[in-house]
Amino acid sequence: RNNVGVQGLADAAEKAEKRIIELDAMTRALHVRLDKAETSAQNACAQLLAVQSDLLVAHEERDEALDGAVHAEEAARDSENARVRAVAASTASRNHEMEDLKRHLNEVEVGAEDVRQR
Repeated sequence: RNNVGVQGLADAAEKAEKRIIELDAMTRALHVRLDKAETSAQNACAQLLAVQSDLLVAHEERDEALDGAVHAEEAARDSENARVRAVAASTASRNHEMEDLKRHLNEVEVGAEDVRQR
């Protein structure tokens, strides 16, 4: 009877040893998977940081382009205003010259009439 009990304990120990070996192999396999997952996560983080950096640069480039467009619009407005002022000044100058010419012509006509009357 003692042998039966000892044999049962030996069988149980052998069964437990096999289970320990299986679980140990599973643990090693899971550690390998975990290491790969950690590496993959680190790579994903590095990619995320690179994309975020590119996004920041793109935002800055867009902001600079918008600022440039605003400055270009202001310059175009200033140029148009200067053109309008130049046209107005030219028109005023031409009108002034026309008035001077009319006055001078009138003076000549008055002078010619004086000469005719003498």
